[in-house]
Amino acid sequence: MGPPGYSLGVPLRIETQTIKSLERGLIVSPYGPLRASTAEEFREQVGAILETGDVQHLVIDFGRVDSIDSSTAGFLLNVHDRLGDGHLALAELTPSVRIVIDSIGLMTFFTVCNTIDEAINEIR
Repeated sequence: MGPPGYSLGVPLRIETQTIKSLERGLIVSPYGPLRASTAEEFREQVGAILETGDVQHLVIDFGRVDSIDSSTAGFLLNVHDRLGDGHLALAELTPSVRIVIDSIGLMTFFTVCNTIDEAINEIR
């Protein structure tokens, strides 16, 4: 069983929301597991967002993601690098997501926050 609002067999859903208090800021909220085909979809959609050049500050809300694979964790490092002088914050990591990111030694590369509001405040 996954997080609230998630059910097995439902395709990945990604919602985005601009951060009104932060110019060129965006929150990306994926729903579901980020493994195999859903992870590829996540990477493509976030990559497309970054390609526009309109986003400089990004918060990724993992509150409704029950698991990620190592390639998705590695992709987060790529996102961090692509933002250049901007900021990437990870918010509301579920325990299984935190374990994967931590196990491959990436926690020190990211601003990790308990809530979305905390993440927005950190990247200001």
